[in-house]
Amino acid sequence: MGEINALSFNDVSLNFKTIRIRRTITKDKYDKPILNGRPKTDAGTKTI
Repeated sequence: MGEINALSFNDVSLNFKTIRIRRTITKDKYDKPILNGRPKTDAGTKTI
């Protein structure tokens, strides 16, 4: 869910029919959303 919510228009390519996963959203201890620059692991960055 954090990967889907972090998508932007620049992550979607209609020409190539791909979606790039480059960021995630998590919550801090006060339940405020935090946009992380990268997923936790390198395997989390992918093109679908």
